[in-house]
Amino acid sequence: MSVSTISYRSPGTGRGDEETSEARVSYSGREPFGELDSICVHTASSAPKKRESAKVPQTRVLRRLKGFLVETQGLDSRVVFVSNGETVQYYLPTEQLKRARITAPNQPFEMDEFEMETVDGGYAIGYRFLALAKPTDGFTDVIELDAERRRKRDLIFKKFGKAQD
Repeated sequence: MSVSTISYRSPGTGRGDEETSEARVSYSGREPFGELDSICVHTASSAPKKRESAKVPQTRVLRRLKGFLVETQGLDSRVVFVSNGETVQYYLPTEQLKRARITAPNQPFEMDEFEMETVDGGYAIGYRFLALAKPTDGFTDVIELDAERRRKRDLIFKKFGKAQD
């Protein structure tokens, strides 16, 4: 093993600066450097600056409601939400429901009301819809009530509530 010492010159910045003074660097290795007397060393570039990544908006769900589509009436659609065992009728924009593929009567869906922090530090409130079934999953079938089916229907209404015509 040998130890060699060489000198180097640091070049200027390229703006008319003179070369800086020499310095010595010691190397150790298995083979001597031989004829190598000096090397030119360039200053290391500065570490890349961290990009200020765009702040990812954080969303927080304020409420989650489950409901179903009753009917579409032009620009508005009538829906029913079930909350704490009670039903609440509500009108929502048809376009928003269509984008979420909620198009068939009695199709169940979920609506999230959420808030999101904006880039400037404010808050925005929004709604997100999720279909819980495909429009083709349900169907409406009309059946004729014979005496036995009427009796069963009346027992169900007597036990759970009144008929709504």
